[in-house]
Amino acid sequence: MAQDGDLVDVFLRASAATERRREIRARAITLTVFTVITVLAVAALIFGLQARRQARIALARLLASQAVSTMDDQYDLALLLSLEANRLADLAEVRSSLLQGLLANPGLVTFLHSHDDLVYDLAFDPAGQILASASADGTIILWDVAAQQPMARLEEHGLPVRCLAFTQDGRLMASGDAGGTILLWEVSTRRAIVRLESHEREVAALAFSPDGGTLASSSWDGSVLLWDVASGQVAQDLKEQGGTYYGLAFSPDGRTLALGGGFGFVVLWDLGTVPGEARQQDMLRVHRGTVYDLAFSPDGRLLASADADGEITLWNLEMHEWVRLRGHSNDVNSLAFGPRGERLISGSRDGTLILWDVAARQPLGEPIDAQMPFVYAVAFGPDGRTVAAGGRSSAVVLWDTLSGQRLGRRLAEQGVPVNTLAFAPDGNTLASGGDDGVIRFWDPSSGQPAGRELTGMAPVNSIAFRPDGRYLAAGLDGSGGNLLLWDLATGQPLGRPLQAGAHRVRSVAFDRDGDVLATAGDDGAVWLWDLTGVEGGGQPAGRVLEDYTTAGFSVDLASDGRTLASGSDEGAVILWDVASGRPIGQPLARRQDWVSVVAFDPAGSLLASGGNSIDIFLWDLAGVRDGASPSSRSLAGHREFVTSLDFSPDGRTLASAGLDRVVILWDVASRQALGQPLADHDDWLRSVAYSPDGRTLASAGDDGKIVLWDVDPVSWQERACRIANRPLTREEWQRYIGSAWRYRETCPPPEGR
Repeated sequence: MAQDGDLVDVFLRASAATERRREIRARAITLTVFTVITVLAVAALIFGLQARRQARIALARLLASQAVSTMDDQYDLALLLSLEANRLADLAEVRSSLLQGLLANPGLVTFLHSHDDLVYDLAFDPAGQILASASADGTIILWDVAAQQPMARLEEHGLPVRCLAFTQDGRLMASGDAGGTILLWEVSTRRAIVRLESHEREVAALAFSPDGGTLASSSWDGSVLLWDVASGQVAQDLKEQGGTYYGLAFSPDGRTLALGGGFGFVVLWDLGTVPGEARQQDMLRVHRGTVYDLAFSPDGRLLASADADGEITLWNLEMHEWVRLRGHSNDVNSLAFGPRGERLISGSRDGTLILWDVAARQPLGEPIDAQMPFVYAVAFGPDGRTVAAGGRSSAVVLWDTLSGQRLGRRLAEQGVPVNTLAFAPDGNTLASGGDDGVIRFWDPSSGQPAGRELTGMAPVNSIAFRPDGRYLAAGLDGSGGNLLLWDLATGQPLGRPLQAGAHRVRSVAFDRDGDVLATAGDDGAVWLWDLTGVEGGGQPAGRVLEDYTTAGFSVDLASDGRTLASGSDEGAVILWDVASGRPIGQPLARRQDWVSVVAFDPAGSLLASGGNSIDIFLWDLAGVRDGASPSSRSLAGHREFVTSLDFSPDGRTLASAGLDRVVILWDVASRQALGQPLADHDDWLRSVAYSPDGRTLASAGDDGKIVLWDVDPVSWQERACRIANRPLTREEWQRYIGSAWRYRETCPPPEGR
């Protein structure tokens, strides 16, 4: 029996072992299956993410392309498409489309969206705080000009509103509609307080007398009425027989009322001193077509009239002379003088605005695309710079007529050429130096001078802040000391002037620690100056890198402090080992006859060089210290000599300036120019410099101007939203982006709207 028990025990143990092996195999199979499923799931996830990323990139590129092609026809839509492209993918062509959009229509401030139909008339209140717009949708919208948002929507008319006028004290506003009704509004309460009904057809034009006591109205029924505002009664029916009068204007002294209408003549009425006894004074016959609008200059000496032949006539009422202004290709529907009478704005059926120099009788620049097919109304703000335009579009467009460039902000002109610019390390100060031998300091935020000037020098060619911000180096003209170090705390020179070569010093650059200063000048010599002892009162010790007799015209030091680059007037670009003062390999292959500027990127892995070949060359320095030959690629965009280069602090963008008066931004990775050149200078450019945070680029040149450019892509997006002033509609989203991407408001409205 014991043997039988042993056999049973053996059997049971064998069975258990077999079961354990089965369990182990099952677990192994399960683990294998789970691993395979996990790997497949991860692979599917990675593939899905990659596919999604590729879809985002493809859509971003498509939207950027559509934005550029839409820019001329629907500018606000183009900006919105660029914004969505930038939010999908950070690509050079995407950033380029947004920059191109912002540089287009530089004076356009914003679109005002709230009407549902075309805009017939516009009027600013005398303070310039309110803009009223009258629309075919039967409403008047009062806009907060500063906030660029609607304040009130007035719907009492219920019919298309054709015309508007404010009293000079801003207390009352008059509006006329397609049914012949005129409403007088109390502006402060937004209430219609008087209803005037004598016209049988729609009201064509309205105008208040300067004292606000009389309202003139004209109608398509041919009548012209003078209303006593206080009583709400007709004071006089002028009983004109010239068809419809589309233009009405009181002279600034209130003694004359001008009418312009369908037979091409302008009628002047002497209003006299007794209400209700106005009499016809004169009839001006020059126009061949209908007169659509009239405006007196603020001094009352000139009367401007606009007609259906696309012409404006300026009448000198004192001299009884007139002159025609030609520039539009279709009906001129509206015009307005600026508050000082020096400028005139006109809007036409050709879809353009023209800003005129009244004294010169010439346009100030090219016609402006008004962003609408026909312009029916223009209004000049009391600030002398803001113009509003409305027409065959539901949007009102605001323009800044004094803005030279949307992204550029000018500092005070110096009157002498500016040769060099440099930002302080903290970014709070910009320094400039020029031909007058003065170094000036500026607050980039306010654009105002900051601190006292450094004077008593020969012409200043190049400046550089030491990295700790304590000292400033200046390269000068002359042989009596062409290198000067300034102690910025005291505003005094640090020791006596130094002589770096026989002639002018054109370029100066500190290493990252501020212990070494490199200089180059007209004599071709490159100098390295040891500054370690200057804080104790010692003089800098200089040594010349003499292996090449014409090595230096421009210099820059790499961020590691080990490598120096120099460019010469014989076309050579040489890399130097700072410690030994010896060249690193052979001079880089010559690409130009004259190298005016060299600049390292922040990592020290790329070197940019520019000069008289027009092209810029980017040198890849990987492995150069190990004997590798640098490779280069050219950037073609300038039309003349390249004078200045600077990399953005993140190394993604290179800025260049030249004698062609423009700044070009380059995407370093793709070697492509971003958008259009930045143009706001009138003469050769000499210097560009990035602020330490990379958000601002300064440019300066022979015109004596310093321009601060907004080069921050985040700021670009904010600006684009302020201009478009609306999100993409759901219909636009579906058309351009599609249902695969969930709808979002591209530019959400401000809080409280």
